[in-house]
Amino acid sequence: MSSSRCPVVLVCACLQLVLGCDADEGLGEDPVAPSTSSVAPSSATWVLDWAPGDAQPLASGWTGVNDLGFTVTVEAGWIGSWGASLVQCADARVADAGLAVATPGLVARGHASGVDDLSAEVFDLVESLTELGVARGEARELDGARYCAAHYLLAPLSVLSAGVEQAERELDEHARALELGGASVLIIGSWTHPSRGAGTFVIRSDQAYGKILELELDADWDAGDRSRVDLVIRRPLDAMFDGVDFELDPADDAGWTVLGNLARGTSVTVEPGDARASEG
Repeated sequence: MSSSRCPVVLVCACLQLVLGCDADEGLGEDPVAPSTSSVAPSSATWVLDWAPGDAQPLASGWTGVNDLGFTVTVEAGWIGSWGASLVQCADARVADAGLAVATPGLVARGHASGVDDLSAEVFDLVESLTELGVARGEARELDGARYCAAHYLLAPLSVLSAGVEQAERELDEHARALELGGASVLIIGSWTHPSRGAGTFVIRSDQAYGKILELELDADWDAGDRSRVDLVIRRPLDAMFDGVDFELDPADDAGWTVLGNLARGTSVTVEPGDARASEG
């Protein structure tokens, strides 16, 4: 991630990349309610991280159990993290009202539509679901606005996405017939169920999924209005497959469920920026 790339309007990027931005079905269909947790930092740094939960690491990949009783083993997998931006408190209230407005600075139905958003980070990053890592951007200087929420967007990968060449080499080792380009999520693995046997699966989706998420304040952060902060986006690894019926669900339906689980289960925590930077 690099702050040298100009801020973009995340919803416009979504609409250009995919047709999955259906206001009634997709991006941010559950706008965040107005929050009492608000911040007005002088600068912010986006960090992509994972919350493993009950997922158990293996020599290659990991395993876990979903809410339908399927034991899932992930052998290879990738997601496309497109970008994130902060949502000003007044705009979060507009989103909660469900207004489909497309004017600068407003957020409607989970879509950011602000112009020249100083907080916007374009990741356009391929993230491995088996080699979990932390991706850290550069500090973005802000203008003192007060924020209550954040918008996180998963979207299809392209040949320009960071890390795509390495991911494609890894994919070739597992399944040469599959293509990573154009996928927002691609996962290869196997499943077992106490009463339904066992099988293998390929989950793939080419749709985008965004979510407006309430900001959470780290307990150790002194909430000074002009402080430097990290905005840590943590995705739920162990809950990724909840609701997926591996025996019956088509691959694209399962992919949509996985995207929704990742987006809705994500937390965005405001942490002391200087402390995390010194750890690195």
